[in-house]
Amino acid sequence: MSPTGWVLSPVLLAVTLVLVAGCGGSGDDDGGEVGGREGPGEAASADELEPVVDDLLGEYDRIVNEVVTDPTVVQDDDSALVGDLRALFEDGSPTVDELVGLWESRVDEGLVTEPFEDGEPISRSRLDGDLVVVDADEVQFALCVERRFVVYDDGDLSQRVPYREQRGEGTAVRVDDEWRLSEIVMEESATCRLDSQVETGSEAGRESQQGSEG
Repeated sequence: MSPTGWVLSPVLLAVTLVLVAGCGGSGDDDGGEVGGREGPGEAASADELEPVVDDLLGEYDRIVNEVVTDPTVVQDDDSALVGDLRALFEDGSPTVDELVGLWESRVDEGLVTEPFEDGEPISRSRLDGDLVVVDADEVQFALCVERRFVVYDDGDLSQRVPYREQRGEGTAVRVDDEWRLSEIVMEESATCRLDSQVETGSEAGRESQQGSEG
């Protein structure tokens, strides 16, 4: 399994992850609260924690969708987006370094990712089942990442993906009374369990998913 999901395609299989109506993040948000999220404390139920995880995924998607269109921002040691990403995860999370390393490699390769359709996010994340409360400070969840993008290699179109989905597993932890993401790991071949609640991505796009993965 890959910690990010993007590395599963020779060009891009997109991260970690994105916006949702109903039960998911909001990858096309214009910004908002940075860092962890306040939430219920000890003895919180899965239902109480679900909106907190949704919010974390929404912020995660905002960052990812901005960076992948211009990955050169990660070359700036003072990049606000990279700072936002680190603030969203607990200290030492392997997911952050995996993502930054991936984006740096895409700069070296001359790859630029853009939305498949104007006004739509490249990546959209949503919960893909019930949360599992491990203890008062940890919750585990499954997520589905929906991606629609085109990739340019030094200005030339190299990949078109009208629709692709990928399932993954994530963990959020409570640190100093704030909930933060701990890790997101995408599964190489698993499909999502729940149907999307978002009216984007036509059936034709879904049917073309396999044909676009060559």
